[in-house]
Amino acid sequence: MQFAYDKVNAIRDEVLSEWRTNNGFPFLYVYIYVDGQFDPAVSAVRNAIFRRVLPLALEAIRYGDRMLSAAHPKLGNAPIWIHFDSTTPEYNRFEN
Repeated sequence: MQFAYDKVNAIRDEVLSEWRTNNGFPFLYVYIYVDGQFDPAVSAVRNAIFRRVLPLALEAIRYGDRMLSAAHPKLGNAPIWIHFDSTTPEYNRFEN
């Protein structure tokens, strides 16, 4: 998977995702960079914002992938794994 990393930077609120497989089963891997400017206070704010807007972001991803989902109906029930990336341990985690 390739992303336009030249368009992504630490202060933008980017949600990156890609379809992956594990033992032949698809899942959506979502990557969120929480830290921003590496200030724990900023990380706390960004974490709260990401948590609030994540359902909308996932809905937008699903809408953008609607043709793919129509062609591969199994993707509609595939799990979603979210990697919140942070140097602050309380925000650095994986969630399903």
